[in-house]
Amino acid sequence: MRRIPTLLCLALLAAACGDAPSGQDRPLVAATPWPLQWLAEQVAPEAEVRGLGQAGQDPHELDLRPAERELLERADVVLFVGPVGFQPQVEEAAAGRGEAAVAITQAAADLLLDAEAHEHAEDEHAEDEHAEDEAVDPHVWFDPRTLAEAADALAEALAAVDPDRADGYRERAAAVRGRLLALHE
Repeated sequence: MRRIPTLLCLALLAAACGDAPSGQDRPLVAATPWPLQWLAEQVAPEAEVRGLGQAGQDPHELDLRPAERELLERADVVLFVGPVGFQPQVEEAAAGRGEAAVAITQAAADLLLDAEAHEHAEDEHAEDEHAEDEAVDPHVWFDPRTLAEAADALAEALAAVDPDRADGYRERAAAVRGRLLALHE
């Protein structure tokens, strides 16, 4: 009889823990630098969006801590500039992530490449798989059109890992795209 109150308390506690949000039903997005974190928050407000680096840290000098490297490995989606040498440790960690890695330089490649530089890079480095990247300014967030393209690519990556919320991701990406293109105009 003395154990009944204890068992009842444990049962109530277990039930309460079962109702608490675990965070596991929300996709985890790792984004860097901070403008891309902002973009992820706009497209996926229900996701757990985590930035890399410390407040006030220069993104050019990002040196991943072990917890950040682990975050990149377990994130459902990684949003980053791309393989252009801007954040080499992030690029290395994202390289093996396949469709989970959203590289802005690839999502908006047509906007980022200077046509003349692109032609020169193709002629000079036809065998180099990163020849296009040599002509890309890594500060992709300065052009609202680039972020608009990134919003769409991010929405598709999120839709792949979280199909139940796919329509919402796409709708918010379209809204962000509209605001960014209006800003560009």
